[in-house]
Amino acid sequence: MYSPIRRFGPEDAKTLASDGVAVLAVVRDPVAMVLSWIKSTSKYHITKRGEEMFRRRADLLACKTEHERIVYAISYFAEKDRFGQYDRLLAFCEDHPNAIVVRYEDCCSEPNATFGRIFGALDIGMKGDVLKSFLDRHSFEAYSGRLITDPAASAESSLQGRTHLEAQALSEPSRATIVQALPPRVRRLYGGSQ
Repeated sequence: MYSPIRRFGPEDAKTLASDGVAVLAVVRDPVAMVLSWIKSTSKYHITKRGEEMFRRRADLLACKTEHERIVYAISYFAEKDRFGQYDRLLAFCEDHPNAIVVRYEDCCSEPNATFGRIFGALDIGMKGDVLKSFLDRHSFEAYSGRLITDPAASAESSLQGRTHLEAQALSEPSRATIVQALPPRVRRLYGGSQ
């Protein structure tokens, strides 16, 4: 049976997994998630988010240091249960052998190996040149019209790639504050967070 790839909610995933359908969960480095939220809240999309985000932006901009911004972002993530949702997703995947967990960063840094693993788990015969052709057609660069010359450099040039690089440059006390806020299962997935 052919089914197009689409996004499902947690209840849909449970139903599908219990029916033997493979569930793919793409997760992101939680440190990068926090930094991305800080960046987008302080600079982007504010007019589309309403009064709450105007207040959040003002509160965030009032933070004087990196550490204060991190603590503020973590309080937002706690209020919205972001890390709890992340933990429940990983728990669900641990309980379902047909659930596949893929780190977003692996999709960017090692696309051939990562997508090869995904297609192998889904029993889709994409290897070698077929896989390369698929990745070339479905990359960020293909959709944006950019020419791919160096996949590693192109990942670094994307907004997500830059956010990940910013996560690598984060001060150790700020990184430790984020990692400490993570549920143990999330912390294990990222080895203390990359």
